Amino acid sequence: MTSEHKQENPSLERAHFGLGCFWRVEALFGVQPGVVKTRVGYCGPAGPSPVYPSIPNHTEAVEVDYLPSVVTFSDLLRLFWKEASDCGCSKKLQYMTAVFYSRDSQKADAEKSREEYERETGKKVEAKILPLDTFHEAENYHQKYFLRTYHGAFYEGLPKDDPITSTRNAKLNGFLSGHGNIQDFKENEPLLKLSDEQLCYVEEHITGKQKPGIMIPFARTVLKVTWHYVKTKITGK
Repeated sequence: MTSEHKQENPSLERAHFGLGCFWRVEALFGVQPGVVKTRVGYCGPAGPSPVYPSIPNHTEAVEVDYLPSVVTFSDLLRLFWKEASDCGCSKKLQYMTAVFYSRDSQKADAEKSREEYERETGKKVEAKILPLDTFHEAENYHQKYFLRTYHGAFYEGLPKDDPITSTRNAKLNGFLSGHGNIQDFKENEPLLKLSDEQLCYVEEHITGKQKPGIMIPFARTVLKVTWHYVKTKITGK
């Protein structure tokens, strides 16, 4: 699938960022105030979508739909520059650090914002500002990875919602992977519409009272990636 994921809400704007592995980046942006939807995918040339983990000429990225009345593109850029200056820029194309702009105004905003950030912090940001060609939606199992993989039982107990378009899932994916804090979570409670038991579960993970298992979910991911890759190569689907 490509970036033809249309925005039904005309008040939303869209941005694309590459910052290493897209699992973490989706969680980082998903928890931000004003962010309504996120999905991970591959930025690169048009044509067939890459099949993970073989990403020869694309970059893992997150697509962010947000309300500019709450959070601006400049706000998102500052978060991006901070993360980029802290983690550096991978030399591997798959994990390249980049802002992908879809119009000239985004390019100008990104260039100006980076200059301001570098001047204010004295830090050099090793990141690219590139035109967006095509955004290919990543495989379903990558979407809201932390929520659905490391908190699978909790996720299955939630009212069913599209993992890609759900604002609730975007927020929970962020909170449950270590982004945001209790105050942020409290402010989002009405939006999340969770039961008391579910609220308690999230709060205990935010505060560190509970921690999810890591090895078994990750091992399942490796098996899922391998199975999906082989299946796609054999069937072409």
